[in-house]
Amino acid sequence: MNDMIDRMNDFIDWLNEELSSRGWSNSEVARRSGLAPSTISMVLSGTANPGWDFCKKVADALKIPPEAVFRKAGLLPARPDGSELIEELLHYFGQLSPEDQERALAIVRALAEQGIGRGRGA
Repeated sequence: MNDMIDRMNDFIDWLNEELSSRGWSNSEVARRSGLAPSTISMVLSGTANPGWDFCKKVADALKIPPEAVFRKAGLLPARPDGSELIEELLHYFGQLSPEDQERALAIVRALAEQGIGRGRGA
């Protein structure tokens, strides 16, 4: 039970930090997510748990991968291998036009080639 409370508190802290870093109020995240302000308040006060729908809408409002929010809320297990960066990269890559995907891939290739030349990489 304490583990669940700790996870909830961690989620609340994380979401408050995300909102603060953007200069958003509870009303602003409610407006951007399509959630009721009372729902945002109940989750941030710890009187309601964030569910899948809440997390998806918050992720969309924050423009971050939904899986990241699901993991923060404890709805998905943490990724022990540190692959959150890959998950985030794929999320943003998928939002690009085909032309921008080609450009992004060219940039990643160039960076990888530079890294290999400097003794980094495989």
